[in-house]
Amino acid sequence: MVDQQGEQESYKIILAGFGYTGKTSLVRKYTDGLFNEAYVATLGSDFIVKRIQRGKKAVDLNLWTLQGQCDITTVPSVNFRFADAVVIVFAINDDKSMLVLDQWRQKAEEIVSTDTIFALVANKCDMKRMQEKNLEDMAGNFYDLYFQTSARTGEGVDSLFETVTDMIVAKQASRTGKSPGFKLRQPSIRRRKTSTGFSC
Repeated sequence: MVDQQGEQESYKIILAGFGYTGKTSLVRKYTDGLFNEAYVATLGSDFIVKRIQRGKKAVDLNLWTLQGQCDITTVPSVNFRFADAVVIVFAINDDKSMLVLDQWRQKAEEIVSTDTIFALVANKCDMKRMQEKNLEDMAGNFYDLYFQTSARTGEGVDSLFETVTDMIVAKQASRTGKSPGFKLRQPSIRRRKTSTGFSC
């Protein structure tokens, strides 16, 4: 969404995935710089707005976190409507969170635009180090972006949200033929197919 002066935009970014993977913690670390050791489950959905400056533009990031402690089929599809990006999070120390990645991605793809960006995030990388090759294999050709993050230490958190934002801006600029007005990050772009090899 752009204001009358064309200098302010608003993007909707959804964080989805299994419970206990740190989705809310990633958002809080990015918006407030804080990490809470105590786990507090998200009920339904939650969102927070963070305004950032990208060149001359003020960008409002509407960061939505979806509940993960539930049957994916019961997650209201309306949560994904008008999403500019869907960030699917798993914890590298929790095999269960990896097994449902396909289901979350397919749920989102039923609703979102074909232009919607999909990012895969391996969170809690401070607890167990994954080789980049392993993560790349998991991402395969099904996500536009992939990241290793730690909400505890902050590793990769700013890069995650800023790169996703820049990719949204780049896609919109490509459609309109206008310059984004600032230097974009250069993400690792991948093409998605219809299914992965690690669904339940």
